[in-house]
Amino acid sequence: MKYSYVLLATAGLAAAQQKFTDVVPKCSIECLTKAVKDGTKCSSIDDSACICEADNYRSIYTVGVNCVLQACGSDVAIGMST
Repeated sequence: MKYSYVLLATAGLAAAQQKFTDVVPKCSIECLTKAVKDGTKCSSIDDSACICEADNYRSIYTVGVNCVLQACGSDVAIGMST
């Protein structure tokens, strides 16, 4: 599960400059969209200011990690492939 932190951290840094959905693997978008909706009050997955707040970031991780690992596999979750 700690490997998903790598995916989210990398995506979080890049999302500050572009849409979050442009920097995460396509296999994770459905999981992360649901995690943002269910775990935060952020307006959308592309609300980078909101999803990068520490409490929201932790919540997205907690809610979405298992789904992302299942949907993408651990190699993608740690950013080794797309």
